[in-house]
Amino acid sequence: MVVAACGQLLLVSTMLIAQEVNPRGIPPPQRNTPDYPDREADRDKARKANRVDVAPPDRRLILIQIKKDFQQLQVVNAELEQRLSSSGLLDYKYISEAAAKIKTLAERLDSNLVLGESESKESRPEYEVSEAVLRSSLLSLHDLVITFVENPIFRESGVFDIPETKKAKADMNGILVLSDQVKKIAKRLRKDAGR
Repeated sequence: MVVAACGQLLLVSTMLIAQEVNPRGIPPPQRNTPDYPDREADRDKARKANRVDVAPPDRRLILIQIKKDFQQLQVVNAELEQRLSSSGLLDYKYISEAAAKIKTLAERLDSNLVLGESESKESRPEYEVSEAVLRSSLLSLHDLVITFVENPIFRESGVFDIPETKKAKADMNGILVLSDQVKKIAKRLRKDAGR
């Protein structure tokens, strides 16, 4: 809305400047006359503006970043789940780094996907710092990431379902909260264990 208002203001001011008379009292050449110097440049600009297949480069870069982050989120989540199930001992340093990576990816996805505002402000939950809570939080984080990436708005082309979009936003908020919690618990347990 702000961009549209700025665009209209720019258009009106340009039109007013174009209608002004120069200091000698001679009006500038009109666009429809042969002595208008930039006729070809204006035509080229109009042709390029009307092309549908040209997407702004920023939008393409954002789409590429979304795809990379979406894939990387799944990779880090799978690696974390594999490490959790493969051995009895938890590598707190790895868990902390993986949770931080998940949080970074989730924050960027949240920003780039523009899923909307949260319906409710989630408060940071109180949690105990223990290995049992860490394992439980890791499993919950894994499940949330899976639920998020399998949401139909990401799987089906052209689907815009408001309840599913709200669900994706709620899952994203949960990922952000849980990844931060996992990171903090793992750091604290690592510090306490002296690893």
